[in-house]
Amino acid sequence: MDPIQPQNSVTALSNHKKNNGEKADRTGQQLGTYRLLHLLADGGFAEVYLGEHIHLNTYAAIKVLHAQLVSEDLEQFREEARIVARLRHPHIVTTPS
Repeated sequence: MDPIQPQNSVTALSNHKKNNGEKADRTGQQLGTYRLLHLLADGGFAEVYLGEHIHLNTYAAIKVLHAQLVSEDLEQFREEARIVARLRHPHIVTTPS
């Protein structure tokens, strides 16, 4: 399977910055059943990592939300979630929650 094409996405919450204000690199960490391989993107309210399922050896885009979202970020996140929920493609897995 090509690691550049994630099969699904998982969202997790975590602290956005280290104590010195520098962003934390989560490469190599495990969230649930996914090991974070490398950072794909970094946005205003989340980081997206390429993750590998530790048992299935499948790949997914893992979105790690910054722990503190201000109200305008929360609305932007909800709008993004609504857009993604409407996507239909053979390489996108739909999850109900």
